[in-house]
Amino acid sequence: MQKSNRLIGIDLSYTIALLGTVFYIYLFATNRFAIRAGVLSHSWNILALDFFPALFFFLNGTTISLTMRDRKVSSRKMLSYLIKRGMFLLVMGLAVCYIWPMNVFVTIGLFYALAPNIVQWNNAILRFLIIAGLFMAHGLLYLHVPNSIGFKLPEMHGGGLIDLTGFAFFNGYFSVLPWMLFFIAGLIFGRGEIRPRGWLPPSSMIGIAIIVFGAFLQFILVKKDDTFLDLMRFDNFLMNFRLLMPAFFCIAIGASVVLINATNYFFKVFELRKVVKYASLISSMKYSILLFQLIISLFIMTLTPGAFFSNKTVLLSYVFGATFITFYLAILWNNKISNKGPLEWTFKRISGSAKK
Repeated sequence: MQKSNRLIGIDLSYTIALLGTVFYIYLFATNRFAIRAGVLSHSWNILALDFFPALFFFLNGTTISLTMRDRKVSSRKMLSYLIKRGMFLLVMGLAVCYIWPMNVFVTIGLFYALAPNIVQWNNAILRFLIIAGLFMAHGLLYLHVPNSIGFKLPEMHGGGLIDLTGFAFFNGYFSVLPWMLFFIAGLIFGRGEIRPRGWLPPSSMIGIAIIVFGAFLQFILVKKDDTFLDLMRFDNFLMNFRLLMPAFFCIAIGASVVLINATNYFFKVFELRKVVKYASLISSMKYSILLFQLIISLFIMTLTPGAFFSNKTVLLSYVFGATFITFYLAILWNNKISNKGPLEWTFKRISGSAKK
């Protein structure tokens, strides 16, 4: 598919999502400190961190819808391509699940494997799935599945059907829900008219309205649930700004729509060739970048004692440094080895092309 302003804007959105996601995962991998600092929890999301993986999943759904609309793409081949890609990513994610539980590859792989069925459903069914999944995920929070969070397989305490259900469907950061709902929302968004019509097109106004509704929902949920009274406090430090999951979902969806529309229009107004070059490179190697991140995390966490990251300065220096190295490896791979990342090359070998 030839690059247009619309797709170049999506490349930049992918770059923003990947930068934040890689940073987020490196911080997550060193969560011995993060837990003490209150960064991780079953029941709420950190807006400053969790928005980026939400945006990444949303963009994957959007990209599928846009690709399906391309007349040069065979729908039959595309569906076969999605299944093969999904199964490969799912198996890869499960293979490292012991050291990185319910990792991003598991969620992405499961969605791509199910996408051939989901993409054939109309928007009404998809909206119903989002609402039902949101209520289901929020309800499962209160199962309070006991475990020990760490950069390893969670340790279950107590067992039983309720614990197993919560672990399989929603267990905070070790879950498919609600992250898969962002994929479905992205599918719906990609079916609409995505054209740069100014900084605030109609869909962005809807996105802002969804953000406002999410903020109102947060206010209502906190008032109704006295176990989250600590969330009512205002804190200037964004890492301490927490949202209950339904409110986070609405705010993240609205913000994703606004950001994608803004980047689309940005490249219509400004011609920044270097930005376009690097954004396209990063977007085209997005899964390999996550693979590089996984390898670096495993290497560092294996060789470094956990106490090493107890100092905030050391922790943040590591996270910023590792993030830089991850993206530098992608640029180095593109310049020295191939313009396709190792995972993207593997997809091509396994799945072939979706074009007619």
